[in-house]
This record gives sequence, structure tokens and C-alpha cells, in this order.
Amino acid sequence: MSYQAPRTGAQGGPVGAFSNRPPVMEYICAECSATNEIRPREPIRCRECGHRVMYKKRTKRMLILLTSSCTIPQPRCTSKRVESHGRRT
Repeated sequence: MSYQAPRTGAQGGPVGAFSNRPPVMEYICAECSATNEIRPREPIRCRECGHRVMYKKRTKRMLILLTSSCTIPQPRCTSKRVESHGRRT
């Protein structure tokens, strides 16, 4: 059996290893609607027009809401029933 060198990914690291680069977020420019990828600590500015107002792109991650595990309290009867205790006014 001969020695095989470990495989590397596109960035030169081992395949399946986590990258130490910060995550990239996608933003949409409010002026020209261009999509920009901005990393943490990068200035917030459109690369196309230079505008500084950016909107965060909506996530594609699925959100699951489990209603069976949540208990919603039922409203109590709020009718105002007046007890007269035999008196009439």
C-alpha cells in the first residue's frame, strides 16, 4: 500500500474542514438594487453606485413552527353577570 497525500479543497484546506474566513452576507442596494456581498468589518457601501443604504437579503433557511408543543391559554369568560342575592333594585 502506497502513501496517499490528503485531499485539499478549493481554498487549499482539507476537504470538509471549516473555513476560518468570516461569513459573507448578501445585501441589496436601496438605490440601484445591485446585490453586494459584505463581510463583517467591511464598510457598508454599494460597489456599483456607492450608495450607503443597504437592505439585508432574506434568508433561505426554513423556519419550522411547532404549535403542538406550545400551549395558548384560553380566554376566560368575561361576561359581567351580576348576582343580585335576592335583592331587587
